[in-house]
Amino acid sequence: MSTHNPSDNFKVHQSFVSQELAAGTPTEGTGVDTAGFEMALVIYNVGDNTGGTGTLELQTSDLVGGTYADLGTGNPTLVSISATNDNSLYVGEVDLRYLPGGGGGSGSGTAQPFLNVLVEATTAGLNCGVTIVLFRSRDVGRYAPQAYDFRVGADIA
Repeated sequence: MSTHNPSDNFKVHQSFVSQELAAGTPTEGTGVDTAGFEMALVIYNVGDNTGGTGTLELQTSDLVGGTYADLGTGNPTLVSISATNDNSLYVGEVDLRYLPGGGGGSGSGTAQPFLNVLVEATTAGLNCGVTIVLFRSRDVGRYAPQAYDFRVGADIA
């Protein structure tokens, strides 16, 4: 029987569901509170695009649903999508300790523990969704374990 429960160490957040985005309209996801975590994976799931192009950027805020500010100087585009690189899964790692406030206020500067994504379709037909997975919990046991939709294996407790 396993004594280690990995669900104590990560949190999954769907920033926004897979959808077709309108051209020229930036779409913000739902922010996630990163307090107590050191790392995040941003999973950008791009579907079949009918000629759509767009970009993925990251933002932070001190309040969920607050005013989100671009992350980094000029908020660099992390992924650019076109018809030639659609139907793909893009995964990026974010070290939350280097965000303003150190990912939940553990570092220096103003605490901005909420991480969000901004996707902008530059032309119509961009289909995508974004999921954020927080991991490396600094406070194991502080948060409710991540609920599983399924589990496989005889030795999983």
